[in-house]
Amino acid sequence: MTNNKLITIMLGCFMLISSGIVFASEVEDFVEFRDSLKPGSSEESGNSYQTIAWAENERDFVLKSIQRMHSLAPALLPRGASDGTISLYRAKLRNYAKGGPQRLLLDEKVFLYQDYSSRVVLHELVHTADGYSRFSSSDEFRQIFEPKIRRAQALLKQEGLTPATAAALPIGERRKKIELAVKKETGLPSAYASRNLTECLAEVVSSWLFSEYRYSPGPEAIALLTQFVSKTVPPHPADIAYRAGEALFSSGKTREAIEQWSNAIELDSGFYQAYSSRGFAYERLNKLELAVKDLKQSRDLVPPFQFAFEFYDSQWKRVSKLAQ
Repeated sequence: MTNNKLITIMLGCFMLISSGIVFASEVEDFVEFRDSLKPGSSEESGNSYQTIAWAENERDFVLKSIQRMHSLAPALLPRGASDGTISLYRAKLRNYAKGGPQRLLLDEKVFLYQDYSSRVVLHELVHTADGYSRFSSSDEFRQIFEPKIRRAQALLKQEGLTPATAAALPIGERRKKIELAVKKETGLPSAYASRNLTECLAEVVSSWLFSEYRYSPGPEAIALLTQFVSKTVPPHPADIAYRAGEALFSSGKTREAIEQWSNAIELDSGFYQAYSSRGFAYERLNKLELAVKDLKQSRDLVPPFQFAFEFYDSQWKRVSKLAQ
């Protein structure tokens, strides 16, 4: 190959990259459309979702939406897929969509209100990328956004509301007034963003990246969030061990699951989800003292403004009563 031909090819590649073109095959490397729950996954273990077979037009819409999101935030899919792929499900949900580690579930409402749903899907994809809440629990993110969450929750309390009840208000003057007050007084994009750190990250990123929402989280936050949406990171070894434990636990291999979750804890001593899962495994084996110890450690490690703090607290109290 001559130098001129090589230069031409390199320039062509650069033009494709800089133009923001995203090929479907690139996106499909990270996602997998599934009609049933993935064997060995946490969603199969919980068996809490009723899945529906994908229709062709639904797959096309989701793929196009994710292609747009990948062009805006190229690190989200790699972060969400981690050491595997993101399972995409059509499911019956109370809300539009639900994201989590290596999974994204979509209800039929997504396809009925497509103009609104794109940001919702991006919101949930952020949850998928924030697997096990690593980014939203980071010291850097908490330093910027916990004071905003605290102020927003106090403001809503004065109105007799919580972030969840504020988000559920009918569209009208009162909701508009409250949303504007939260945005003005705290810099958050919505009242719902103050629900917890996980929801804050998803609301901030999805509102910031969709230009039609005209929201900016500020220079300091943008510098941090740009790393999240643009910089891919290798899967954390603790996450890999944790998922191996989930697969073993769902197949009834409780002791082997405990070994994997112990490995995850050794790799990341702050991995509160691993402590929680190991605690439930000990409970299954009727080793209640060990279960109480792990569940308490899990509760103590969860940041107070993080997702499901109340759940971890309640489970520790529940098993503590069983152990008495």
